[in-house]
Amino acid sequence: MKSKGTGKRLFLLALIFAAVTAFLSYSYLSRQAGPKDAPEVETMKIWVAKENIPAREIVMEEMVHEVELPKSDKLESYIQSIEDIVGKFTAESILQGEGFPPERLMESIDEELSLRIHGSMRAVSIMVDKNSGVSDYIRPGDRVDLFLFLPELTEQQEVVRPDITKLMLQNIEILAVRRNSNRQFPDEEEAENVYDITLAVPVLEIEKLYMAQKTGSLKLALRPFSGDTFYNSYGTIWEELLLDSEMKHRNFFPEYGVQENLALVTEDKLGEYEELVDDYNGGPASTGPIPENPEEYDVYTVVYGDTLIKISKTYYDDPFKYVDIKRANGLRTNKIYPGQQLKIPVLD
Repeated sequence: MKSKGTGKRLFLLALIFAAVTAFLSYSYLSRQAGPKDAPEVETMKIWVAKENIPAREIVMEEMVHEVELPKSDKLESYIQSIEDIVGKFTAESILQGEGFPPERLMESIDEELSLRIHGSMRAVSIMVDKNSGVSDYIRPGDRVDLFLFLPELTEQQEVVRPDITKLMLQNIEILAVRRNSNRQFPDEEEAENVYDITLAVPVLEIEKLYMAQKTGSLKLALRPFSGDTFYNSYGTIWEELLLDSEMKHRNFFPEYGVQENLALVTEDKLGEYEELVDDYNGGPASTGPIPENPEEYDVYTVVYGDTLIKISKTYYDDPFKYVDIKRANGLRTNKIYPGQQLKIPVLD
């Protein structure tokens, strides 16, 4: 019996010793493996919204609080100084718990373009260059006038609209000037000269502005800082460059006399030279004496595209009888203009 009890005690001691050895081994291995399996997490502190902050709202100190989060590249893009957040305006809403990226804050609410236009005004951008944009002297806040140039329009080789320049819009505010254009141009120098200007345009004028850009070319004129004068302009065609201050044809060739009739000022000097050549060579033969009785004339109103030859062919079925129409109206040249009334002789 004594040897049997001794065996039990030895077995129990061996079991206890094995348990203690296993615990010590586990503790040692845990301490060795701990730093490698669970590295220390690096954190950073940022300021986030304590509540939802709507767009165009000034950020107050009580609207933000500081939190500590695991460090990441995204968090580093947020503003980390409360001095750079408080007092700024939100460009768009900031949700509760969100950080403050720099692009979502504004120094002043005036930077918001939609807040700088009112009522019936709309923001419209047009592309200009140094020539049409006043040589880069235009700045936001300036006011300009817009002039439109429309080139000559022809149909079936007939002029239906002459070259014309028109004062189109006046006292238009410049909202923004963007010179760093992303457009691609074959010529690098051209790319440097082209930029966008954003204008505050009345909504009912935008259709005309878009049509002007499509069919013609625009040129800006800088208005004075003070003064708000508007001008009424009916546009200018090239023939008007030959008029003097009294709306008479300038006397470029005094030896040939001056045309005093305003209805006849739309002729260039090439026509007068042609007439001189015709006179020197005998000119086209007249078809006969012109009746002196006013009742033997028809009255015709000139429309766009008309010429003396065309009218002669219509009335007489003979283009060369335009000379009779010309002489009946006392015309020195072959040029006529829309709206002009001509006497058409009734020929036998």
